[in-house]
Formats: sequence, C-alpha cells, structure tokens
Amino acid sequence: MKDLYYVFHSNGTMLFSCKELIECHDFSRLGYAYLFALVGVSVQNVDVLLRKGEVYTLKSNEFEKGFDFCFSILKLIKSNDTLYIYSKIMSGMYEVGALSLLKSLSDKNDRIWLDMIRESKKIYISASYFFGGFRQSVEKDTIIVEGKYIHDYYSFYCEFGYAFFGKFGYMGNNLNAFNDCLIEIGRPDRSITVIWKDSELSFKAIDNTIPDGLTQSFSYDMVMTIEEHCKLILE
Repeated sequence: MKDLYYVFHSNGTMLFSCKELIECHDFSRLGYAYLFALVGVSVQNVDVLLRKGEVYTLKSNEFEKGFDFCFSILKLIKSNDTLYIYSKIMSGMYEVGALSLLKSLSDKNDRIWLDMIRESKKIYISASYFFGGFRQSVEKDTIIVEGKYIHDYYSFYCEFGYAFFGKFGYMGNNLNAFNDCLIEIGRPDRSITVIWKDSELSFKAIDNTIPDGLTQSFSYDMVMTIEEHCKLILE
C-alpha cells in the first residue's frame, strides 16, 4: 500500500509520510484540540522530528482537490508504527470529520447533510471543498433548488452545491465564497437560470439561524448575490 499522507515542516521540508490518517472522536469535547492517528509512519523516530507548539502541514492527493490542513502539536504518543497526535487545528477549509465523511459516504447520491445538525453541516461543506473544490463550469442551463431542504444557514450552501453539481458539490461556506463560486461558473454567452422552490420557507430558516458575527448574510443578501450572476426565479 502506497503512502497517502505527508507531513511537512513550516519551512516546506517533508518530514515523513504515513499510509492512513484516522480522525478520532473528541471525547474531551474541548472543541479546539483533536486527536488523530497516523498509521504506518515511514520513519522510526517520528516523535523526535515533531515538537510541541510548532506548526506543521498534513497533505494528501487522495481527493480531486487534494487535502491539507495546518496543525500545532499538544501531545504525541508513539505505538509501534502508529503515531497519535493530540493537536490544535489552525484556520483553513478543513473541518474535523470531513475525511471520515468522504471515505464512508462518497458513494452516496442523496442529501447527506440532512442528517446533520446546524453547524455540523460545515463538515459536509468542508468535505465538498476537498472533493471537488471550485468548479469552473456547470453543465446544466437550469438549476432547481429545493428550498424544503434548506433548514438553516449552512444548509443553504449544501443545497445549492447539490443543485449545481450533485453530491459533494461545493458552492462556498459564506456569502463571499458563494459569490466567488458563481463568478467561476459564469458564462459570457448565456446566463444560468436558478429556480428556487419553496423560497419563502427557506428565507425564514436562513434568517433565523445566521451564526453570530456574520454580517450581510441574510436571505436578502443571498438573493441579491444570485441575481448578479444568474436569472433567478423564486417559487
């Protein structure tokens, strides 16, 4: 089995590789530190190469977009060829659980996020980003958005990604990223028509669940953004 995951120092030097990365459940529920198991590490003294407090990057080409995130080490445990890293995840697109979601449900075609609660949908959005990333085109001329599946703020991005590209379709995780996605797939010769069904129901769900600290993220702002790039029909 070839190595799939690689750990890099902040200076760009590759330190070691491993055959498998396992996202472990956070029983501490601290919310800022997470446990990972790196299986089949390529060097024996890997626990000597890594130092607490320093920032490292884990990368993989396992998925279309690639897969990477930065982390700092809080604690290391070495057991044979498995390294357990208790770490703090730095900012970026990665949400803990995205890798497990891709591996276990990438063959599913339904709306996976419907079984996820509120902000846990960010895990699905993160997985969608690594699965396909920013698309530069869309095959369909007419996009049907099922508003009945938009139950909160983050499911807006899940449903629009699904409507445009199918399973694990990525259409941003905030309004600015959503706008960037629409720009990427824009057509100079003809516009894309978006039919948003049960829109009023969606608007209420979005506006009642906007995360704290977000501005210009009401349903009105979303509608205005779509109308800048597409022909929008609200039903």
